[in-house]
Amino acid sequence: MNIPAKIIRVFKKLLLQNIGYFDGEMYSFTNKNSVIKLQAAPIGFSPRIMIIANTVGEADVQSFPIEDRAQVKKVIKNERRLDPLSHSILLDTVNGATYCQSWRFSNLPPSVWFSIPEVLLITHRDNELVVFNKQDRTHFTLASPKGYFSVRSNQFIRTVDDFLAAKGIAKSQVTLSECTNIAERLITGIQNLAFDKWTSFFVKPPSNELIKMTRKAFLPSVLIVFGYLSVTSLGLLGQQYYLQSKISGISGKVDTAIAEQQVVDNQIKTYQQLNVLVNENVKSHERFLVILSELMDDVTLTNVRIQDGRYVLRGRAFKATDLLSKLVAHKSISDAKFDFPTRRSREEDIFVISFVFKEV
Repeated sequence: MNIPAKIIRVFKKLLLQNIGYFDGEMYSFTNKNSVIKLQAAPIGFSPRIMIIANTVGEADVQSFPIEDRAQVKKVIKNERRLDPLSHSILLDTVNGATYCQSWRFSNLPPSVWFSIPEVLLITHRDNELVVFNKQDRTHFTLASPKGYFSVRSNQFIRTVDDFLAAKGIAKSQVTLSECTNIAERLITGIQNLAFDKWTSFFVKPPSNELIKMTRKAFLPSVLIVFGYLSVTSLGLLGQQYYLQSKISGISGKVDTAIAEQQVVDNQIKTYQQLNVLVNENVKSHERFLVILSELMDDVTLTNVRIQDGRYVLRGRAFKATDLLSKLVAHKSISDAKFDFPTRRSREEDIFVISFVFKEV
């Protein structure tokens, strides 16, 4: 076994010792022969993380008729300040309404730092419906954009179809999962729980308990929880950084290739236009070709056309006024002028100049 695996195993063991499960009675987690199970909590058990069963406490889903999630976060924060026992998370914004779900737990042991609803840990992805048996009852737990829902089987809801019909959700919209070890699934959910949800379910302890915990277990417990999260996340962060670096490198090459292709395309376009111009009648345009060779060494032409006897040139030059001055001063050219105001782009002037040749 390599060192990272050993570290994760140690953290996992320490983490299990600090997690409890409450459904009216207290349970602790054990790991025997790599199988995680729930057992009646021993006397004096003081978990830092408490998983609350769906049958305990109060849950409520609210919708706000606004899409500004920042404003909804302010409402949630204010509600938490008014009621410290309330915990809320922001859900999705659907059809112009933003949803949030709140839970309220009371009478928790003073040792608890985080009280996390069971439903958040059983479902591991959006639109997942998990079916499991507990205490000889079938439980249906769903994660949807509009909330987390859990129901025990009863005389009205006996099957998955009954549960989905009661929620008004088509079976094709959910991913069905069956769970045979609820304890294992809860611990996996703890490992995968997002940081913002940890902060949402933090329980502020009474001041006297806070002093005791700080003296006895604050630093070790914080190291256990956040150290474990750091170790398990390190590999993912490394992979993310590697992929982002690869994407950045590829993006830079793509941008360079696109820029070079645009230059080539403009040169080909100019060549084709000049080629057509020359092939139409070489003799009639020979004076223009002379002007082109004499005055336009530092000029990039992107378009050349003849309109009512005037040569209309579109292109780029470091200083378009210098080019116009040369054309005005040339003995073979008359009425040279800007057809449109020039504009500056990437240290070059973009111009449209036209002129006519004097009659010989």
